[in-house]
Amino acid sequence: MRKVLWIFFSVFLIYGCSENELATDSSESFAYEKSIVFQGSVYVAQDEQVEKVEEKVGTIEYHSSREGDSKEGNFSNYYEVGTDIFKISDIDTTEAIAIEVSNGHYIRAINEEVIK
Repeated sequence: MRKVLWIFFSVFLIYGCSENELATDSSESFAYEKSIVFQGSVYVAQDEQVEKVEEKVGTIEYHSSREGDSKEGNFSNYYEVGTDIFKISDIDTTEAIAIEVSNGHYIRAINEEVIK
């Protein structure tokens, strides 16, 4: 009986450790929960709605929740491929951009350099 319990405990311990390692490896975290890479800069999505936008300046081309998967181009760890990016009226795109979260509804994403 002791031998069976020891084997069970050993298997449980090994399985538990390997699951933890897998979760750590595949859950590389981003600095921000809702980040967008646009024209080489990182923007952080805010809860603030944007009322006036100008022209469309881009589209999310890549999406992944794994930090190591980020690519060149317009990328997001939160917004899906095809999400449109707009210029906010009277604000330079190097400071902030608008993300279309639904038809005609936009939220502000601020350049992380402005946040720091």
